[in-house]
Amino acid sequence: MKILLITLLVLWHEVGHSYSIKNHEYISTLSIELLEYCGITTALDGKTIVDFSGREDSSPHHASLITRLTNWHFYTNQKKEDDWIFSAFLRRDFWKRWNFLMDEIENNKLQKNEFSALTGAIAHYIQDVSNPSHVIPVYHGPGLKDEFDSYPILADKIRSTFSENCSSLETNPQNIFEILEQTAKNSLNAIEEKTLVFLKDGKQHESSFKEAFWYRAADDDNFFGKYGSLGNNYGKSEFSFPIWRRNQKVGPKKTIKRKSYDYKINAEVFKEFSQQQQTKAVLSTAKMILIMNEVYNNKND
Repeated sequence: MKILLITLLVLWHEVGHSYSIKNHEYISTLSIELLEYCGITTALDGKTIVDFSGREDSSPHHASLITRLTNWHFYTNQKKEDDWIFSAFLRRDFWKRWNFLMDEIENNKLQKNEFSALTGAIAHYIQDVSNPSHVIPVYHGPGLKDEFDSYPILADKIRSTFSENCSSLETNPQNIFEILEQTAKNSLNAIEEKTLVFLKDGKQHESSFKEAFWYRAADDDNFFGKYGSLGNNYGKSEFSFPIWRRNQKVGPKKTIKRKSYDYKINAEVFKEFSQQQQTKAVLSTAKMILIMNEVYNNKND
């Protein structure tokens, strides 16, 4: 059992991230830049926030790599812990870890560096739920990288929205949980409402982002949804996507590879959607930092 856990740990550490660690850090950096642009100062340490927003995927605050292995970063729309395989040991969603972080805020008077690190860890989850594959959720981890995760952060385009987002920071949500829930809800709405036009073997088709990339039927009670009709190909302008006929007795893993279709999608479609979701992640993180700063100041008055 120990050997199995160590093996899984190494695999998860290598490829089981949400946004890539660098992208998490970049989003946090942009959030702090937004606050500075809007003339808002905080008592917290920005560098530590940025650092720990990435480290939550590798060396979590007040925890270890085992914590990362046993608390997967998938969201469920009900605040509950998900029992699976090892019952209380392994969770597919992040609520157990989230609750721990909230308890740290509530029950401890932390030094500036510790509180900043805690803020970075929480920022990680706020950012995760701007990723559709985390809120449907669709499984990705060892052996399967979600393509939205590593899409480049569109920093210049996000900075161009700073002036219009300053006013949003003046109407801050009441608590961090509200920010998390609203960000997750916005992500689910975005993939329902956003459509794309694409070519399939030269013929034009139209689909919602949900149908195309991250899909769950309304009556699906499974924990995970699935990648949509275009598969895990987000961000690719040209690709071939195979259709597999399952439950056959020959072929790899009892499957037979059938016809592949050639797809073409305008790259601007991905840029527009990524900018939208990344901007939401930046704004939500900035709002969370403001709440954490208020809590820190109240604890240290």
